[in-house]
Amino acid sequence: MVLLGQASAAWGQAVPMVGGGSQSAAAGSPLKLAVSVLSAAETATVAPGIAPPEDGRVSLGLGYGHANRQKSYDISVGSVVPYSTEFRKDLISYAGAFQFAARFGRRNVLEISESATDRPLDSTGLTGYSSGLPGAASDALMNGASLTTARELRSDGSITLSHTISRRSTASVAFTHASSRSDGLVPAGSQIGSVRWERQLSPSTGFHAGYGFGSISYATAESAAGLRHDIDVGVDFSRPLPFSGRTVFEMETGSTILTDSAGSKLRLVLRASLARDLARRWSSRIEYSRPMQFVAGFGDPFLSDTVGLSVDGQLGRAWLLSISGGAARGSVGFNTGAPQYDSYTTSVRLRRQIGRAWHVEAEAFSTRFRFTGTVPAGMTIPSKLERQGVRAGLSWSAGLFRRR
Repeated sequence: MVLLGQASAAWGQAVPMVGGGSQSAAAGSPLKLAVSVLSAAETATVAPGIAPPEDGRVSLGLGYGHANRQKSYDISVGSVVPYSTEFRKDLISYAGAFQFAARFGRRNVLEISESATDRPLDSTGLTGYSSGLPGAASDALMNGASLTTARELRSDGSITLSHTISRRSTASVAFTHASSRSDGLVPAGSQIGSVRWERQLSPSTGFHAGYGFGSISYATAESAAGLRHDIDVGVDFSRPLPFSGRTVFEMETGSTILTDSAGSKLRLVLRASLARDLARRWSSRIEYSRPMQFVAGFGDPFLSDTVGLSVDGQLGRAWLLSISGGAARGSVGFNTGAPQYDSYTTSVRLRRQIGRAWHVEAEAFSTRFRFTGTVPAGMTIPSKLERQGVRAGLSWSAGLFRRR
């Protein structure tokens, strides 16, 4: 499922499984529409440029997907419209995402993904710990983590062509881009082309080696863009832990070198996770990563160490419970004494189906953000921000033009 805003607004997301079948959350319906209306009681730090507390919000989502053994594609668009004592267009969020995968012959697969969001600056754009499917519809898109009313247009995408060399080896070439744009600020982003070779050493362990080269445009207006070298050598590991068949450990490693007028800096890349089925209808996951984010107006990338935790399960026959949290701590740039920041989010959601397409839901959430450093001219980031509150309401979602 792909979620827009809250747990209610879900629409069909075709999962690319080219050559190996497919799954679709639309359950036989290529087009799905979702709407939710939630009332809210929220408190937030009061300061210039900070979004006011919400009295409620309307979430809209529309998705279309199709998949077969040769190709799959999915398109999703959505919007979150918050409201308080007055309606403000500058607080509305828009999002869209596109995914495509196709098989050519027996050994070649092409994958394309693109996403874009236009919304008030959100802490997930700085810390990078929002997980989920690429782009617009990720659950953390509008979870109460808004920092300011200043809008950011963020886009991400990749094109990958992979070739199966043998039963255990795969080679691929890819182009990946990311950008952040805000009115009156210098854009920031990264564009990189790469090659990669993967070898499966055992059912649970793989080795990969690759190299990527591209540009980084987080430089200020007074300095030139820098270069990026991705030294992509590492181990991929995924298997159940000994004596605990229900706990799966996954890990992937790599590194990147950024070069600008100040010199070269090495950044180690790591992603690791533990997933465990707690009971028949309960699951949990904890993940650690070291993302690198680009934010318009800043002359250095945002580097962070992030941890995310989620627990999902069913209460009785009708209620679904979801608990999630994230923490991130990092700096703006590599230098000693660089501006520091940290962020924390928590959310507890309850959802109950009351009809074929209707649900009731409630959520309690809390966000905390702290920034120590100088903010570029023309940009507003609070030195400290706290938002917490509850939301509750109705949601409706249904597949349209259902296949027979």
